[in-house]
Amino acid sequence: MKKLILTIAVLVVTISIGHALHCTQPVTQLVFRQNFNHIIAMRTDQHRLEDARAFVAANCLLSRQVKQIATLFHDDRTRIEFAKAAYMTTYDKRNF
Repeated sequence: MKKLILTIAVLVVTISIGHALHCTQPVTQLVFRQNFNHIIAMRTDQHRLEDARAFVAANCLLSRQVKQIATLFHDDRTRIEFAKAAYMTTYDKRNF
């Protein structure tokens, strides 16, 4: 049983890393706008950060989209946390 759980965990991590390293297409503007509006609706920076992290973990963003989301946070510490999370799934890293 432990071996099965370990195998599944390794598979999930491998898929996640593969997705992060092979960002082939940025999210559409429609999907970005919907998620951006959802993040705006959150009441606290902590909730915004949680939602933003989940969004970037599942999607490739353009650097300008990362910047747009980062402007929603009220303090630099939270902006930096978000930027670190978003970097791996940024489509155009050279513009980051």
